[in-house]
Formats: sequence, structure tokens, C-alpha cells
Amino acid sequence: MKSFLLLTFLATAFTGFCQQNCLLNMVTDGDSYRAFINGKEQKVQLLHVDAPEIGQYFGKESKDAVTALMEGRMVELTLHDFDLYNRLVVSIRVNGMSLDSLLIANGWAVYDYKFSGNKQLAGYEAEAKIKGAGLWQCASTIPPWIWRQLNKRDKRHYQKCRSLPGPTVKRA
Repeated sequence: MKSFLLLTFLATAFTGFCQQNCLLNMVTDGDSYRAFINGKEQKVQLLHVDAPEIGQYFGKESKDAVTALMEGRMVELTLHDFDLYNRLVVSIRVNGMSLDSLLIANGWAVYDYKFSGNKQLAGYEAEAKIKGAGLWQCASTIPPWIWRQLNKRDKRHYQKCRSLPGPTVKRA
């Protein structure tokens, strides 16, 4: 009974802002933001993408690009879910364009195929890789979900774009 009441409360609470225009007041990184929703600041996470972490190669550039595009602007936000960190998982449209498409097509983020079945976004990522756009300028780019699992020493290898040494082969 308690779970039913909780679900009913959550459904009622979020019907007011499942889709609305709101002010995006801070970009935390390429795919995490703070937005004013119904007069309250909320942490939001963009659906379908995973942007490089700030310490990862192209992380700062990704954040700076999104900041220039969106910070302090009104955006159309659609609520989809909550993530493990209690952030709202959202899709965002800015000037009538889908933000996830913009990020992936410009190489500012990678397509998060683990949590999305959007094949159009996978196509945008393939095109960005071919063009060498954004983070795809570097041949040794790894997805953020892999980078987050690396230890500190291994992360240093991926903080800058450089060719990584391949396996050594002993010659006879």
C-alpha cells in the first residue's frame, strides 16, 4: 500500500513539469546541468548521451561548448526518469533542436547505447567519428563509462590526446 501511495504521489508531483520551458542556469559538465523547474533548482542529466568527464580528454571543451550554447537560456525540458544520483533524467530542446543530437553530431558527447535505442543518434556518432569532430579528433578516445572505471594511473593516459603505446612484441 505504501508503494502505491508513493507512486501516486510521484506521478501527481511530476505531471506539472513532465514537459515545460525552464531556465538552464548552470552547466556542470557536458551532460549534467542545473535548471529552475517550478521555481526550484534541480539537478538534471541528459538522456541518450555520456559526455567526457572534466578530467578526461575533451571534457572541458565539451562543457565549454554546452555552456556557450545553453547556459542562462530558456530550454524545453521533458522529464523521463531519475538516475542513481537522484537527478532528473531529461531530454532538452534548445531553439527547436534536440540537445542530444547536437552534442553527438559535434563530438561533444558519445551515444550511450547501454541506455538508449535511438538509432538516429548512433548514426550521428558514426558521422562524427568519420569527420573527426570534437572528441573524435583523438584516435585513443574512450567512452566516459570506461574512463570512470580506470584507476588514477591509467586515467592519466587518457587525459590528453596522444598515441598510446601498443603491445610490445619480442623479435627473434
